[in-house]
Amino acid sequence: DPTEISSSTGSGSINLFTNMGAGGGQGASKFAAGWPGGTAAMTDSQALWGSEANLSAYDILILSCEGDQYPATKPQTAMQAVHDYAGIGGRVFASHWHNIWIGGDDTNAMHGLPDWEAVAKFNFGGNPADDPLHATIDEVNNPKGMSFATWMLNVMGSAMRDDVLVSAPRDTCTSVDETKGEQWVYLDTTGASGTHYASTMNFQFTTPQDADPSMRCGKVVFSDMHVSADSTSTPGTAYPGGCSCALVNGQHDPLCTHPNPLTPQEKALAFMFFDIASCVSSIQ
Repeated sequence: DPTEISSSTGSGSINLFTNMGAGGGQGASKFAAGWPGGTAAMTDSQALWGSEANLSAYDILILSCEGDQYPATKPQTAMQAVHDYAGIGGRVFASHWHNIWIGGDDTNAMHGLPDWEAVAKFNFGGNPADDPLHATIDEVNNPKGMSFATWMLNVMGSAMRDDVLVSAPRDTCTSVDETKGEQWVYLDTTGASGTHYASTMNFQFTTPQDADPSMRCGKVVFSDMHVSADSTSTPGTAYPGGCSCALVNGQHDPLCTHPNPLTPQEKALAFMFFDIASCVSSIQ
């Protein structure tokens, strides 16, 4: 319900923050006039992820891509706070350039979390030239792969079993250590240009990594699928004005009362949001 989406000073169960130091990557920084959850200013994200205590007020931390890593807004103290939040049972979802929390700062090898960096390998090169691309659900190595693939068929997110059509695909994660994490969706396809792509698009691992798997209680999910590939969120557009919404009487609707249907990749990510909140199971 829109009343449940508010700033951190509001009464909603879902609080929106904005990274003031991320320039054009910060997305929306305020709410549209008349928003049911209130129009109080969004709090700076750095206040949230800069403190384990602040993070611990929430069940799940959802980090939407900012267009770059913006490492200056994520000092080592913040990296450690997010790490420790996940270690005590918090859940973290990170999209595309929020790979900094897992893969480390691509400009400074000393800025990162060694135990999380060991889970996956990253390549911070350019984006795929082909768009869209067909990604594959991993039913072989992921114990929940079969349920995921079946669910995607049921909600019409996949036209064929295991296939997910991804708009604005990214391939920063090259591989996952299967003894430390679970691959959920991967690229192993040739685009229209003839270029072959092979990378991990979505993966998950449990925390703390240095504990026996049976003793872990947190989860971290990474996605190289953009959650908002069909939105236009910017600092100058009040939320939810940049969301993917249908026109009302031929005009833009600043309150997004008629959101467009979910895309295939959004349906895939919805499954991962459901799963991130579920009980932790050991990686076999």
